[in-house]
Amino acid sequence: MKKDSRTYLTHRAERPVPYFPWTRFFDRRNGTRDGRADLLAAVLAGERSGALGESGHACLTPYLGGINSHVMTQIERVRLMAETDLEAALKEQKALQQQLVHASESLAKADKDLDNKPQAAPADYVSAYLAKCSSVEQLQPEAVRTRRAHEAWADERAQILAAEQSAARRVEQLQNRLAELDGIISTRRAIAATRARRLHQHALRRHRTYERRLVLRHPNGTHLVQLLNVTRPQPPAWIEAWAASGDSVSAL
Repeated sequence: MKKDSRTYLTHRAERPVPYFPWTRFFDRRNGTRDGRADLLAAVLAGERSGALGESGHACLTPYLGGINSHVMTQIERVRLMAETDLEAALKEQKALQQQLVHASESLAKADKDLDNKPQAAPADYVSAYLAKCSSVEQLQPEAVRTRRAHEAWADERAQILAAEQSAARRVEQLQNRLAELDGIISTRRAIAATRARRLHQHALRRHRTYERRLVLRHPNGTHLVQLLNVTRPQPPAWIEAWAASGDSVSAL
């Protein structure tokens, strides 16, 4: 059975970021070192609520600030790469949306013209046609001239019907292409959101490893527990929005 490309790529992006042994070693070592150094005496004394890392998030120690800054940089890179990849698709989507508006207007006009053009020619049309006949045509029997009036009406209606069908096909083509682009854009954004989420989860794993050592080695470690949640990086709002767009496509 052939795998769905959207499901395959999304599941591939959901693979956790490897937590290499040397990274875990440095997280533990720095947690032990900072705990023994009592870097948080000022925080526990209430003199400050915590330093701000380069990412703008509160952090208890410079090492946590580095982790926060690194993960936010990686997450922003994922977003920028996705936007770059989708630039052409978004441009095409915008152009097709404008074309769809014009095509829908043309279809509405053709439908209105077709509604005003019944299959049977009205009597006033036949009378007007007969009145415009040339002197040569006037010599022909009235039945012939009347039949030609109905044929002229049928030709006019056939042209309107052809225009209506052409406009309907164009609208359908644009809608199909837009639906395809929506799927491409939503899937790419969902993949980016999944990658960003796993980067955030990896940062949280590093936080927990570091914090565990920090609390164990710090003289007032029990008082640090209430401050730990504040220091953890928060995922940007675009991650949930992009993930939701991918879920809506998967449900179709």
